[in-house]
Amino acid sequence: MKLLIAEKPSVAVSSYRPLLEEVEHESFQKRDGFLQGKDWCISWCVGHLVEMAYPAEYGWEKWELDDLPMLPSEWKYNAKKATKDQFDVLMDLMSKADVIVNGADAGREGELIYRLVREMVKNDRAEEKRLWINSFVQKDMVKGWKNIKPGKDYKPLFDAALCRAKSDWLVGMNFSRGYSIKTGVRQISVGRVQTPSLALIVRRDHDVENWKDAVFYELHATWKGVTIIYHLDGKRDLDNHALVDSALQACKGKEGELTHMEENEKKNSPGKPFDLAGLQKAANKVYGFKAQETLDVTQKLYEGKYVTYPRTDSEYLPSSMLDESYQTMTEIASEEEKAVMRMKDESFVFFNSSKVTDHFAIIPTGVIPKELSDKEMKVYNLIRDRFVLAFAKPYRYKQTDLVVMCEGNEFRAALKVVVDMGFKGIGAEEKEDEGEENEQVFTGQLVANVGDRDSMNDLDLIEKKRSKPKYHTEGTLITAMETAGREIDSEELREVLKGQGIGTPATRAGIIELLKRREYISQKGKFLISTAKGRELVNIVDESVSSAEMTGSWEHKLKQVEQGEYAAESFMTEIEEMVKNVSKTFSEKDTEFEKKMQTEENTCPECKGIMRLSDHGAFCKDDEHCGFKIWRTMAKKKLPDGAIIDLVVKGKTKKLKGFTSSKGKKFDAKLKLEDGKVVFDFS
Repeated sequence: MKLLIAEKPSVAVSSYRPLLEEVEHESFQKRDGFLQGKDWCISWCVGHLVEMAYPAEYGWEKWELDDLPMLPSEWKYNAKKATKDQFDVLMDLMSKADVIVNGADAGREGELIYRLVREMVKNDRAEEKRLWINSFVQKDMVKGWKNIKPGKDYKPLFDAALCRAKSDWLVGMNFSRGYSIKTGVRQISVGRVQTPSLALIVRRDHDVENWKDAVFYELHATWKGVTIIYHLDGKRDLDNHALVDSALQACKGKEGELTHMEENEKKNSPGKPFDLAGLQKAANKVYGFKAQETLDVTQKLYEGKYVTYPRTDSEYLPSSMLDESYQTMTEIASEEEKAVMRMKDESFVFFNSSKVTDHFAIIPTGVIPKELSDKEMKVYNLIRDRFVLAFAKPYRYKQTDLVVMCEGNEFRAALKVVVDMGFKGIGAEEKEDEGEENEQVFTGQLVANVGDRDSMNDLDLIEKKRSKPKYHTEGTLITAMETAGREIDSEELREVLKGQGIGTPATRAGIIELLKRREYISQKGKFLISTAKGRELVNIVDESVSSAEMTGSWEHKLKQVEQGEYAAESFMTEIEEMVKNVSKTFSEKDTEFEKKMQTEENTCPECKGIMRLSDHGAFCKDDEHCGFKIWRTMAKKKLPDGAIIDLVVKGKTKKLKGFTSSKGKKFDAKLKLEDGKVVFDFS
């Protein structure tokens, strides 16, 4: 018996059944958990059927510091209870099969879903193969079936997926327990990707809320009817008012000399087809869709055979797809769009096989959508429009760069004359070139030569405010996750750093939703803002735990494991060493202060239990039944030991100085205990 395994039942029934009916001339009957044919059976997973065992199964039942770090010497796995019936069906079929074809989604997680089941089946005689497809359109699946490969070719992909799962377990289980014990707060959740992502939001919130208005100055003038702008050391936005005013005074009533004049033809190309992050950012910006919404909708479009595989970080297509992609474009493009298309034999930068790994860009399959929901149609049209416009002519213009010197002061201008509107001629969103803010579209005719002199007119010193940073949206957060928080304007550099970001295209949306569910962030309109709970978590964890760059480095190494360039064992050794080092910081403080707090007269104000001190405050040790706590920091002030002692022993403090309100105003106040909580007392 031969067995083809899909990741989902819908794929098995609507895609793989017709595939095998065509290529293997099969006929299937529905059975409980699988489709029965003459030579072939088709069955399915239901997402993950197997999960990693919890600490209790290793003997780590109690939350004790002595158990940390928890480092399993032999990893344990269990069938998930909710899908145990389907797991049993697969186990039976796989144990009997002579050929097993893994048809799970073509990616790291799909490989893990299949192999965790396969590892639990005792069947060494079965030949294993891998069906790797990016489109559920019949012709594409047939092509994939003809190119089917041995399963062992994808072993590095499984190694990377398993490293990811194990490292998430090690970081999540150890650090969630460790910080819970250290702080006295039981429900702390720490994750390898989750916590650095939260830190990106917390740090942006800090930048927004602590922003101080700043101004800069520009000096504009007119020379031969052209607006020219003063530059110093290559900058036009200058902080020093006196320097700019000095240039203004020096040039009043004077002439400027043209010292440099250079004309070049430039072009602004349309965007490449979408990768998942680009699609999520566009859908968030245009329609306000959440990242998870966009992924879910695109997955439906993929399973409906309207678009190619969505979980991709590539904006490129294999060079071999040029003919069929161009044909698809001509079939779905409007007449207006066709009017600005390049010929097929021209150069298209997004056809580059060297920049395609497991998956290529998200593009339409050519199947015309029918009966899509409004949301599905919007996402489909974003994918369609970007794909079609990628073939359009670039926006071309002539740019004349001028340098005018006046009394030793340099003024610049960039004059732009449109040659061909190209893709912008059909209302496409303009993609700015770097430095385009210096340019001015020039419809007149400048008659000038190097050495010409003319009066400096309309000198105007302009004061402007620097732009205040904004809270993260889901779109801007995904950009930050892609680049591990680095502020990068260059598209080329962003491309290089894609493999060094936080998470993967498949996981970033889920991380954002997880942070919301755990109430570490909240959604306010289109913005994501950290909660007090989220900010406290970032404040207490070790810097290595919240480091976006370190997590990005791990992601890069996982990619190397996936490509067979880095040993899985070496990756796991790194993670284990980091877990060991951070775990050393969880030890409780044995200080004179803590001993004083544990005397009989200084017991917990709520339950009379033993109080404990950490760097983050005082906590009742009976967290399960009591949970009383006094945080070390209130209103951005770190409370001294004496104030915490007073709260525990007397229930109040003397007046303390140096609190800061949410609006940034300083104030003084007493603190007191009221209904088990610390509140301000302004009496």
